[in-house]
Amino acid sequence: RNAQVSVDVRDENFLGIGSELGVRFFGGLRNRDYTAEFKANRIFDSYLTFNLKGYYSLRDINVFKNEPAKSPTRWNRARDGEYREVREGVSATFGTQLERLGLVTIEGRLENQRLWSIFNTPILPESYHLVALRLGTKVDTQDRFPFSREGDVMNFYYETALVGGETKIGYTKMFFGYEWSRTFWVRQTIRPKIVFGFGDENVPRTESFALGGQHNFFGVREDNARGRQLFLASLEYRYFLPIKILFDAYVKARYDLGNIWENREQILLKDLRHGIGVTLALDTPIGPAEVSVGRSFFIRKDLFDNPLSYGPITAYFTIG
Repeated sequence: RNAQVSVDVRDENFLGIGSELGVRFFGGLRNRDYTAEFKANRIFDSYLTFNLKGYYSLRDINVFKNEPAKSPTRWNRARDGEYREVREGVSATFGTQLERLGLVTIEGRLENQRLWSIFNTPILPESYHLVALRLGTKVDTQDRFPFSREGDVMNFYYETALVGGETKIGYTKMFFGYEWSRTFWVRQTIRPKIVFGFGDENVPRTESFALGGQHNFFGVREDNARGRQLFLASLEYRYFLPIKILFDAYVKARYDLGNIWENREQILLKDLRHGIGVTLALDTPIGPAEVSVGRSFFIRKDLFDNPLSYGPITAYFTIG
């Protein structure tokens, strides 16, 4: 996404009642987010929370397609186009704290969504008016972030919405993600993760799940594929190097297994893709700096001598 900046200005004790009033900008050339919000982490002396915000955001999303295969044991995904997704709306969230571990929330939002092509016409223009209700919970017991040594993260939500356009339709979708970190012999950490996403046939393109990228699935690019059904399982091994490379340094290796489908009827175990990769990560004062190399492959049932079909070796870099 090229360079991105963030500016956040807020009064952290608005009206002297411990609430926050703030405005925030985040983004760069390919994504931007403007938000104004009022937030109460605790309503009076209770454990109830409240958040009211208005926002405008845009994001440029690449579309990929399969290139003609030159060999049955090789494949590649090429950029086929790009479209812009714009959202503007308001949301209100009520919740309660789970001690110091997380939140249970219910969120309502009114949102206008627009899509249009900006390169090679991968989609036709679309627009939606969304009225959505989401019930969710998030639990986070990590001892530190990033590079947690111990702790769990669980994120679940169930959403139902009415989408207005030329016709009004409703949809439902659900997401569940769970990951945990365990450290052995001081420097070695294991981090498994599992993710499910399910949506019905009325979920619009703007609300689809995505698969691909350095922190999501090795060997393919961010937004490599989008769909209404998602499965992902990962296992990461991280080693805390005994020497510093200017900052604390880590070497990570990860194996990914999963895929994304448009409809439930298309879900087949034989379509699961695999991804493997390694990362060198530095814990810098402005956030993690990570360089990764990964590759994706899948098993072809029609090839007996050499059933593995490999994608290209893909490199990634992020800092901040």
